[in-house]
Amino acid sequence: INVGGSGGTGGVGGDVSVSNSGTIRTTGADAAGIVATSVGGGGGSAGVIIDILLGGGGTNKSNQMKLNIGGSGGSGGVSGDVSVTNSATGSIITTGSKAYGILAQSVGGGGGRGSSIVSITGVGGTEGTGTLGLAIGGAGGTGNDSGDVTVNNLGRIETSGADAHGIFAQSVGGGGGTGGLVLVGAAAGKNGQQSVAVAIGGTGGGGGDAGDVTVTNTGVIITRGDGADGIRAQSVGGGGGDANLGISLGTGGGALIGNGINALLGAVGGGSGGVAGLATVNQNGSVTVMGRNAQAVTVQSVNGGGGTLTLDFEGITSLPGTPLESIIAGLGSEDTDDSAGVAVSMNMVGSQVVAGAGGTGSGVQSVGGGGGTAYLNLGFVPSAGTPGAVTQAPDGAIAL
Repeated sequence: INVGGSGGTGGVGGDVSVSNSGTIRTTGADAAGIVATSVGGGGGSAGVIIDILLGGGGTNKSNQMKLNIGGSGGSGGVSGDVSVTNSATGSIITTGSKAYGILAQSVGGGGGRGSSIVSITGVGGTEGTGTLGLAIGGAGGTGNDSGDVTVNNLGRIETSGADAHGIFAQSVGGGGGTGGLVLVGAAAGKNGQQSVAVAIGGTGGGGGDAGDVTVTNTGVIITRGDGADGIRAQSVGGGGGDANLGISLGTGGGALIGNGINALLGAVGGGSGGVAGLATVNQNGSVTVMGRNAQAVTVQSVNGGGGTLTLDFEGITSLPGTPLESIIAGLGSEDTDDSAGVAVSMNMVGSQVVAGAGGTGSGVQSVGGGGGTAYLNLGFVPSAGTPGAVTQAPDGAIAL
């Protein structure tokens, strides 16, 4: 009996409050005038289980029984509330690309990965033989909630670089952890051969809920770069973690049982997405955007996506010296969970000026999460190489 260790819980992010009444100037890329961030700690990943059990039997009986249970990933930590105020005498001027005037964000901690399991069994005997095994991948940890974000601008904000928003305020729930991958092989002797080895992949953790985001502008905001919005406010629920596969190779009915269970996991095993908060912009001042494809005001509330059923070797190939890491890297996917959209609110009595091609005065989005999918990014195709070797096909599939 092997039980994987569980991951620890992420720490709590504290509240953050910033108030500016002076002058701030920056000139470099990614050099925001004010950055106020609270981030919950990520949950720890559970330990990997590698179990090899071989044996020989006597003249009458030879049997093995094993149970591998993966540990759960740790839950992420809660992030705090974030508040930023640029007073009437405050002035923020940036010139670099992606150099926001104000960046305020609260991000919940993501859940840790559940235990992955590699198990090999084998028995032998002159008359009676048998194997019985069950391996259950660890569940991904739960992503935690993010706090509320509030930004008030009474002064002046100017940016000149591409994608340098005047105010970027967001609250993002933590993503759920991925369930553990399970690989099980079983064999029995020739006489009285019996083999039952069931592999069940771990379920994904649920995403955390996002907090409310409120931006109020009574001052002046000017952006000159392409793709640089005047105000961008968004609340995004955390994505649910992916469920993972259990793969059973044996001489008996265990593989069939395991495949049936994992088909069910494909429908229900992905973690549910988190719910977004209310996103509100009160625009009572002046917002001018001069670059191409820039929006004066963007307000978004997006529910988190639920996890998919995925084949993901990361939990195993991350072990030191594993040769498959370079081949398998990048497998896996994210998808979404079915959930209704959340309300957004825009209250505008001030002025918006849009000068660039492709720009818009305001963009409002409320997006519900889509349903999760069962996804397997792996192809088994004939190989012209050495028999039994692992190669990579031209289309990126794995050839065995």
